Amino acid sequence: MFARDIVAALRRQIGFRRQGAHVDDAAVEEFLAAAIWEIPVEDFVALVGIDAGPRDQTKRAMSKALAERLTAEFEIVSDEQRHTGWH
Repeated sequence: MFARDIVAALRRQIGFRRQGAHVDDAAVEEFLAAAIWEIPVEDFVALVGIDAGPRDQTKRAMSKALAERLTAEFEIVSDEQRHTGWH
């Protein structure tokens, strides 16, 4: 569910390709879900902590690591057809 929400949010503006070919959302979700499962449980414990400093630092580190995994596996391309932002 976490991976699906991330992919859905990203797909509002970007698309994913692998070796030039379009990759469907399900494949990206599956890849991202596997990457999320590799994050140590201790990191997720920090996300529910009261102290904002370590919590925010953990969020940034997780986001950066997941983004690096996505960009290592997929080409991120502009997807103007799906853009739903402000014009």
